[in-house]
Amino acid sequence: MRTALVLAAALLLAGCGGHKAATTTAKFVAPPFPLFPGAYGPRITNTATFEAAEFQLPKGTKATAVYDWYSVELPHRGWSITQRNETGIHAEKGKLTADIGVRGMTLEINQE
Repeated sequence: MRTALVLAAALLLAGCGGHKAATTTAKFVAPPFPLFPGAYGPRITNTATFEAAEFQLPKGTKATAVYDWYSVELPHRGWSITQRNETGIHAEKGKLTADIGVRGMTLEINQE
């Protein structure tokens, strides 16, 4: 029992420390879905109908900067922005939909 606890603690500690920068394309969404420069994480949630991910944004990033970047980048990747307001962006590509929002320093991307 003691060995199992020590092993579990060692594995837990091995995963701690620092953060690894995310790649330029989120892997959980249908490629090619761009990831805001400097965002890292993600913490992914899967349900039967959608996938969601939360990424940490670089310090000082403003939501408007994120939305402006996606408003330019998504159309270059074949996505159509069907809605944009101060709380987020809704985009579509074929049968895929994506919602992008910023809460504090967290970038949220949900895809159906």
